[in-house]
Amino acid sequence: MKKKIIIIMSCFYMLLLSFPASAMDSSTNEKVNEIISAQVSENEISEINVILLEQEGVAVSESNAKGSTSMLKSHDINNTYKVYRLPVLMLTAYKENPTIDSLLTDDCVWEICANSLLSENSIVRISTKNGEKFFSGIAERTDSYVTNKKIVSAIEQGGLPVSAINEIKIAKSEIYHSYFVFVTTVETDYVIPFPAREDFLGVETGKLYTLDDMIKTMDGIFDEAALEKNQDSYGGVPLRDPSVNDNTDIVFVAVVSFLIVLVLAVVLMKKKFLKVSKVQ
Repeated sequence: MKKKIIIIMSCFYMLLLSFPASAMDSSTNEKVNEIISAQVSENEISEINVILLEQEGVAVSESNAKGSTSMLKSHDINNTYKVYRLPVLMLTAYKENPTIDSLLTDDCVWEICANSLLSENSIVRISTKNGEKFFSGIAERTDSYVTNKKIVSAIEQGGLPVSAINEIKIAKSEIYHSYFVFVTTVETDYVIPFPAREDFLGVETGKLYTLDDMIKTMDGIFDEAALEKNQDSYGGVPLRDPSVNDNTDIVFVAVVSFLIVLVLAVVLMKKKFLKVSKVQ
């Protein structure tokens, strides 16, 4: 009997321990969903839905005769994300004006989860031109694609209280081949990077960073000034030349060594002068 009571009490204790964490997960998830959903208005949802239904109609009636414009089979309008386009030279823009507003403008696209001839896990993009929305393509979803679940996980692992969050905005840099999720609070701006390749940016995928820290890390790896000088290299941002830092270190060591030798020479000459003076 005593053994059964101990087992029951142990199970009850474990249940109590798990409850706060579950409550926190639910709270964070609800807040993230609410903030991200608010980025897309009902009017935008309605417009996008009409465009995508037309594309699905084309696919049915023309049997994929128009290639990529007829590949959409179905879409999930409830999984619509507004994605802001980042400046090409995003590091330079931030260094010149270290605010989140220097990176996020009104330039954006909408990405919607879909089922297409490419893959069941596809995304559809809706862009704008002269104020009009239009269907701009379908792509297969990659591991770098952002989901609410990934954002919630990063926020919780980073220890950021959900009550402190004001805004969450998703952005993409074509030149860095990465998504970035910007999380703003009253005191600090944070960012969660999702690069196409794990080791590409020099930061950990899906980890919460302060925006300052991530920009500094990336700026230590990529040389946007070299990109400005060579516009033809817009396929990617050149890496910083490590030899520049090596040369700087060599010059520093040489200067310090020279100063040490100079000081020693002065001391020795002074001692020699004092000895000569005593002899006289």
